Amino acid sequence: MGTTGTFGTFGDLQIGKDGSVVFIATLTLGVGRVDASNNVGIWIGASEADLHLVARAGQNIGGKTLTRPLGLAQLDMDQPSIVWLGRFAGNATAIVSSDLDSNRND
Repeated sequence: MGTTGTFGTFGDLQIGKDGSVVFIATLTLGVGRVDASNNVGIWIGASEADLHLVARAGQNIGGKTLTRPLGLAQLDMDQPSIVWLGRFAGNATAIVSSDLDSNRND
């Protein structure tokens, strides 16, 4: 799952043709070393057993620190990647493509 935290809220849910689900979730503060700098992320999976983290606030992506995933843009989840919008340190916003096959090893 990519964290020892506990899911608090869910949003921006998309379901793929294969039954996999991708979503943005907020983690409960104080559980599993979750604080306000790392409590939002993007997860994907077809079941609890294969649920894994795609990106999480506080993570370094392309040399910049992700401060918050903002939304999912990929509508066709049959592709080996998803596209999402994120806010990064310095208040920069970027469109990011994450390769799902490489993230499944997390």
